[in-house]
Amino acid sequence: GAATFVPVSVTPRFDEATLRGQAWKSTRFEMAQVMRSPAFIILLILGIANTVSSVWVGTSIDDWMLLPVTRLMIQEINNAFTIASVLIAAYYAGELVWRERERKSHELFGATPTPDWVFVAPKVLAIALVLLLTLVISVGVGISVQAARGYTLFELGKYVNWYVVPTFISFLQLAILAVFLQSIAPHKYVGWGLMGL
Repeated sequence: GAATFVPVSVTPRFDEATLRGQAWKSTRFEMAQVMRSPAFIILLILGIANTVSSVWVGTSIDDWMLLPVTRLMIQEINNAFTIASVLIAAYYAGELVWRERERKSHELFGATPTPDWVFVAPKVLAIALVLLLTLVISVGVGISVQAARGYTLFELGKYVNWYVVPTFISFLQLAILAVFLQSIAPHKYVGWGLMGL
């Protein structure tokens, strides 16, 4: 016979595990929004080009070629790639924070019984993880220049301990600042101006 439908009673859960799951899913979504953006690719290419030229020039003084040792590579990539990372943090903080406001969906999210950190933390974490990706790419640029110069002592541990870890801590602070400034700004352009200051 005929199919019968039995209503199922579902009790919504708002425990810590559910909130962490929501936050992680939102972080992955926000990261995808950044990484699929043409502006991200352009900023990344500009950062790579700036880093390659800076590292290449930084390992030569007049007619002398310096050994592209890890210490020198870290110094050069830190100086050259940082501007691209700051631009990425500032730009995407505005895009991620203001996306819901511009689409008028922020009030819907605000009416849910979910704590505010579930919506804010993924934006900060997404920007921080994207910036971590830029650090890994910049290390790849440094190693590529070392290989092109015939220097094969890459010292990945020093790249991680001297460059990636301390710079990521700074970038995490930068992501928090960028999202905070966009959250208090009356418009994303004002937030970008505050970030510039």
